[in-house]
Amino acid sequence: MRGVLMRVVAGAAALVAGESARAADYPAPPLQPVQEFASNWYIRGDVGYGVQTSSRGGSTFSGSSVTNGPTGGVGFGIKKDWFRADVTADYGSNARFHGFNPAFAPDLSARITNVTTLLNAYFDLGTWWGLTPYVGAGAGFSYFRPIELSIGQATISSNIDFAWAGNAGLAYNVSRNILIDLSYRYLDMGTSRANIAPLGTVSFGNIATQQVRLGLRYQID
Repeated sequence: MRGVLMRVVAGAAALVAGESARAADYPAPPLQPVQEFASNWYIRGDVGYGVQTSSRGGSTFSGSSVTNGPTGGVGFGIKKDWFRADVTADYGSNARFHGFNPAFAPDLSARITNVTTLLNAYFDLGTWWGLTPYVGAGAGFSYFRPIELSIGQATISSNIDFAWAGNAGLAYNVSRNILIDLSYRYLDMGTSRANIAPLGTVSFGNIATQQVRLGLRYQID
């Protein structure tokens, strides 16, 4: 009986050794890299204040002015090395336009709301001590809606016009994923118009603004 037991144990050991030898002939499968969700993508939010001007108002007014006001916006984009691009939407609601007419014609004032949507591209200029200067430009369109008109029976109207921007700024890495962004932006929003009963179609001129903006970017990786 003891001899039989010894032969069984010896056979099992030989079988295990053979399987181990055959397993050594096949290499282990390579480790698969970890796939990151939405790598290099980011979201952003910005607030700012703009000094605004109105020009090329057409023959409706002999002169015009527009008040300054705050702005705020959101966006999302992608960054690759020294280049990044994003889509932004900014809302402004406190611009009050005042148009001066020739003699014997009434002046006109209105509050102009707008939403400007831009596709932007930026180029980082290097990073020192966590600070990254950059330059950029964007193009898109503005949606205008004049309200609170001071004269006439205005047909509530809105219009869309081409918009473009140029900017420069400085980003600071608070952490691996969070950046604070301080920037200057020149934004040409295009021309706002409205239909007013005694005057017809009125142009409020080409509205441009020089803005100082403070933003927060969150890098998703």
